[in-house]
Amino acid sequence: FLEGLTPIFEGGFLSPSELKRISEILAFVKVLIPSSNLKYYEMKYDKEYAKKYYEIRLKMLEWTGKLKIPVISGIVIGADSTENNTKQTIDKVCDFQQKYGNIHSISIQSESLLTTGKPTKKSDTLMLKAIEYIQKSGIDFTLSAPPIHTLNIEDFIDIGIRDFGSIPINPDVLFPKTSIIDFSELESVVEKKGFKLHQRLPIKYDYIKEGLYSKKLGQVFDSYKYKIK
Repeated sequence: FLEGLTPIFEGGFLSPSELKRISEILAFVKVLIPSSNLKYYEMKYDKEYAKKYYEIRLKMLEWTGKLKIPVISGIVIGADSTENNTKQTIDKVCDFQQKYGNIHSISIQSESLLTTGKPTKKSDTLMLKAIEYIQKSGIDFTLSAPPIHTLNIEDFIDIGIRDFGSIPINPDVLFPKTSIIDFSELESVVEKKGFKLHQRLPIKYDYIKEGLYSKKLGQVFDSYKYKIK
């Protein structure tokens, strides 16, 4: 931790008091919002939990806003998502950002990775439509599309994606049927589009400059804070 790691919590449900306590050692809480009642959760848990899951995640997003806890949010596009459902979900996330301003970035992901382990042409189309809608919202989000969730990453670069979020070296831990990303191939595609693949700090410069991190993280980021102009 003291050598520069930035801890991120991604889990099920935490109460406001639990969120407040855990935020003291975190850079972010990750809150992904499904755009429909995901079949994945019906298979993993039960139908009743799947019905509640959407509201549970929105409630966590609201609490992090009220507590001023930095968040990485995201929209998980279900195979059964309608365009209207996706827009409604995005609108709610945008409303939270306008009200609280604590959303650091938004990751656009696909349900197909949870169910089959593979992105599809349909999941790409649904993700691209969601990105387009967010871009038109006028809200200044950092948008990311993880390559493991995309079938054709070139389409996402063309639409304006300049951030891939995290690229796991062992995605099979969460997605057993998913293949490891070939960095050489990804680098080649990015360079063909006129860009270069490079690492970034997990936390945006603006958040560092404004000190939007816990005291514990200050042991890592305070030295950067005064170097950033």
